[in-house]
Amino acid sequence: MDLNYSRLDFAQIGPTCPRTARVLPLGKHKAQKYVVGDQDGVVSCLYYKKGECLTSWKTEGLGTEIRSLVLSGTAGDENDRVFYTSGSIVRGLNKKGKEFLKFDTNITESLSSLYVLDSRIWLGGQYTYNQFLDCKDKYFYMSPDKINHLIAASVGSKELDAVLACQDGIIRVIHGSDLVQEVNVGSAVMCLDPYLSREQGPGGGNSLIWGTAAGHVGCHAFSKEGAMKIWDVSQSSISSDPDVGTTNEIGSILCLHSVDVTQDGVADIIVGRDSGSVEIWGFDISTTEPVLQYCDVIHESITSVTSGKVLSPANTDIMVSTFSGRVIALTPAISAVQGASGKNSGSVSDLEKMKLLRKELTELTKNVEAQKEKNKNQTNTKTANEEHASSTAAAGLANPAGRYNGSVSAPFSQGISLRLSAHFVFQASRKAYQLSVESAAPIDYCLLWSDIPLTMLDGSSNTAVVTEVPADSSASAVSSYVYRCTERSTRLDMTVSTQEGQAGTVNIVTISATEPRSGERKSFKIVPLSLHSRVEGFNIENLPYSSISFSGSLSMSEMQSLMVGLVPNLPEKVTEDNVVLYLQNARINTHLYVQYRKGEATFKTTSLSTLRVCRDYLNSVMTAKGKKAAVTFNVNEKSVPYVISLLDERLQYSSSLTNRVFVMDALKEVVQQENTSDFLPHIYADALNEETKLRAELAAAPSLLAELRQVVVDLFLDFNKLKGVNVSARLPDLRDLLQNFEAKAVTEFLMS
Repeated sequence: MDLNYSRLDFAQIGPTCPRTARVLPLGKHKAQKYVVGDQDGVVSCLYYKKGECLTSWKTEGLGTEIRSLVLSGTAGDENDRVFYTSGSIVRGLNKKGKEFLKFDTNITESLSSLYVLDSRIWLGGQYTYNQFLDCKDKYFYMSPDKINHLIAASVGSKELDAVLACQDGIIRVIHGSDLVQEVNVGSAVMCLDPYLSREQGPGGGNSLIWGTAAGHVGCHAFSKEGAMKIWDVSQSSISSDPDVGTTNEIGSILCLHSVDVTQDGVADIIVGRDSGSVEIWGFDISTTEPVLQYCDVIHESITSVTSGKVLSPANTDIMVSTFSGRVIALTPAISAVQGASGKNSGSVSDLEKMKLLRKELTELTKNVEAQKEKNKNQTNTKTANEEHASSTAAAGLANPAGRYNGSVSAPFSQGISLRLSAHFVFQASRKAYQLSVESAAPIDYCLLWSDIPLTMLDGSSNTAVVTEVPADSSASAVSSYVYRCTERSTRLDMTVSTQEGQAGTVNIVTISATEPRSGERKSFKIVPLSLHSRVEGFNIENLPYSSISFSGSLSMSEMQSLMVGLVPNLPEKVTEDNVVLYLQNARINTHLYVQYRKGEATFKTTSLSTLRVCRDYLNSVMTAKGKKAAVTFNVNEKSVPYVISLLDERLQYSSSLTNRVFVMDALKEVVQQENTSDFLPHIYADALNEETKLRAELAAAPSLLAELRQVVVDLFLDFNKLKGVNVSARLPDLRDLLQNFEAKAVTEFLMS
């Protein structure tokens, strides 16, 4: 079914956090009202009348961001009361905006998730879950990893249980204070939502939909016996249908909502991504899993999606809020923007649009002038110095780590916050990290540097010019880049490729395009096993693995700290006495099994390079701590041909792709002279026919062939290093052999 929506800019508020908007139930008015909370601590109730957005009520700013907002009511009544969290406090408002509840939970963590029913309140902090009854603490649970979202649902019984979406890719069901179910979905779970139309929808009864940091949307049906996966789809599975209008970027899912927009009796799923995509996934008659039916790209993070009859009582509108505070209505009705008069819908719509645009322009102009005056009063920095600093920083980034050490130094204003949101997420499908920077103010440029080598991959969605700054031997920065925006933008996306075995820090300073200039710095750690990510369990005993045994006088918390410095995306705290990790190298698909407890750890891996990295890391950390430890290892030589077999097909294809693109221009010139391509071998004739596709494929990973060859070189060096043999003199022969790769010959060379 083809869906067609018109976009209407509904309102502009302050920057928002994920899942902080709802649509109130119908009241006296024919249309519904929209409630949204922002990072200034303001809750606004908005409605649409006669072609413009009006404010029904608005609370005073709290000065601290609203992290979660939900609707609730007593059993059997409408959910017309608004509850929201700010810091450790839960507040409640009635439908007229008057506060009736202010509850200080005394929880030390900032509350990011909230669910309310009757006198019960479910709360999620960074690691802790609490349930309150009549504002008294009743249940508590400490999660092994960060809690990204929380809802309450009847998933195993008639009673409501807490369902936690956790950073380690596990959905945890908590009954009282006890963990009763765990479901591994393979990537950090960012949000959850009950699946509506349960009687008719896939999964039957207690079904939940979930979204992950890797961009997957899935559905599980829960029962007392356990959870069953109904479906799991990702944006990468979308066909290249021009009518859908998707973007190639797979974004993390920040919000979900289910509603029957197609009016077929089965709920459709509305998805909001941090890449700016708003998607509608629905079910066709012949499909058992949803297919993408609509996509709109807004070019900034989607923080909330919900639905209701907001613009018109005749249609269900999709209400969207973004990171910068834009509220957008997607409506299927062309005439929804007209007033309540009975005039011709086409002419009235145009007139009302013009009036609305003029009013918005006037208000925006006033707001801009007021903000400019406010900013000038907040800083004594002179504009001339700002411009000088901007040009100096962009042109001469000789020592960025020294120039921007700690807080952003003068002459940039430190009194004005950019409300910067930055994420550094590993994407296993791209074998690289996605660094996303988003600001409430337009971005002028970003300065990125690191103390380890980095490779910046092409980001086709960016409106920025990238300049690599040559390394300075006197500077601590090994890799330095400047991203300067060519268009007005509040978001930049960068793809960063790392080399496994090297640990360091990625720093990025974002400079605003507004006056006075303001800057903000973010830093991200890169660990030695940076290309590994957690996967579902596997049997390492069936693979040719090598192993390391570690023992030392370390407590469990010290062991966790040791592992956090080695393996990516591990929590700082640990709640278990025995931890097992299943990891996979995204670049070469080798496996790593890790098990550790107080004072002991075991590593089993099919890659000798990974084994060498783990050994060197353990030895260096224990030496630095001044503690004694026993590190023993066992090398399985069968892992060498095993790794070569994993690389064989990719090396062959990558080499062929590089060669075909390399001779493309020469082939085109010869064909042009001969007026025919019949004389060409099929491989080159096909290459000419697929020129655009092949060039795009190579541009997406220009250094892939070199990286795969380097993997073989590292394997050769590490294999012999573990045996205590220096083979550096043989490297030129190996590199020559890799120019015309043959798995058998290379394996024999490595083993000799």
